[in-house]
Amino acid sequence: MPTPVRPLLLIGALLLATPAAATMFNADRVEPSGHWHSLRLSLGEARLFRATNTLDQPGTAFSVDFAPPHCQARAELRVEMHEFVAEPETRQDTASLRVDDRAPFAGPVELQREPGDSGAYALFHLDEPYRLLHELRTGETLRLRLGDDDEPWELDFALAGAGPALDRAARLCRRAGDGAA
Repeated sequence: MPTPVRPLLLIGALLLATPAAATMFNADRVEPSGHWHSLRLSLGEARLFRATNTLDQPGTAFSVDFAPPHCQARAELRVEMHEFVAEPETRQDTASLRVDDRAPFAGPVELQREPGDSGAYALFHLDEPYRLLHELRTGETLRLRLGDDDEPWELDFALAGAGPALDRAARLCRRAGDGAA
């Protein structure tokens, strides 16, 4: 079945930059799965495999990345800010991720802006990434909360299709680690 054009445009617009250096990666092997997609990002010899939801919040993407050789999951949020910064910006804040009504994952989050990239990134530091992956695969809604109790920023992402997208991204990463991707 052909891939719809709209999701590919969203992926192209939102997901090719990485926060490390606002580097533009090439995307291929895109496969839709419900509200999610799995894909490969590459730049030269570097490879990154991603499962992402770009459909539920305009200008926003929640992603789980897997990078060879270890393929350990890393969760991040990218928000399109429609403006560029001249200097890198990094600060620490607090965040909470909750799948359905299960116990939340609370902890520090690193907020980043990079020159040459119009996005802002939240990189989540999770003590139990495998529990989060399991809950993303089996849950219905991810609820994300950034900031303090006075003025939190809250977003919801549907998890329909997350399981197959996460499984595929992790599988592609393991294959790349074995030299197959």
